[in-house]
Amino acid sequence: MKAAAYIYALRCPETNEVRYIGKAKDPHSRLGGHIRSAGLRNRPLGNWIASLLKRGKRPSMTIEASCIGDWRPVEVAMIAQYRELTGNMLNVADGGDHVPMTVEQRRENSRSMATKFVKGTDDYWARGALKAIGETAKSMEGIWSAEKMATYMNAANKLKSIYKRDRGLFLQLVRAKPTIGKYAGA
Repeated sequence: MKAAAYIYALRCPETNEVRYIGKAKDPHSRLGGHIRSAGLRNRPLGNWIASLLKRGKRPSMTIEASCIGDWRPVEVAMIAQYRELTGNMLNVADGGDHVPMTVEQRRENSRSMATKFVKGTDDYWARGALKAIGETAKSMEGIWSAEKMATYMNAANKLKSIYKRDRGLFLQLVRAKPTIGKYAGA
């Protein structure tokens, strides 16, 4: 029988210390999600992963438990255990789908999201460029040759990677070379 959920640990690649406990149906996809969203929001886990990525490192993942039934108490117990052992955990919640937020945190999140994608700002423009890249790829499937699609996707992936690491550089690249085809040759 397949597990309904896995409890995973994200470990520091330098010390092997457990820094985060989480739950996922597909842990390796979840790790990719953590890495893709690193640094996009001001959260302890994302900031830590972003700092690792800047140094050319990634967190390692270990599966701590597989759960067929209710996974919540297992996650809660593991977070509590590692908090006590290390005192250096990045989990902001106690686990089990419970994310405690103060009224002030909710207000700050609302303000942050309301101003994050204001039309005309660099962040708004950059996200629009990324969306256009994805839409172009979808619209050209079956029209472009496999080789041309592979070249485009390689360039698109390079740009997405740069976007995650350095938005300023991303904006310089897409503004200087407005078509991804030009970037593919760079």
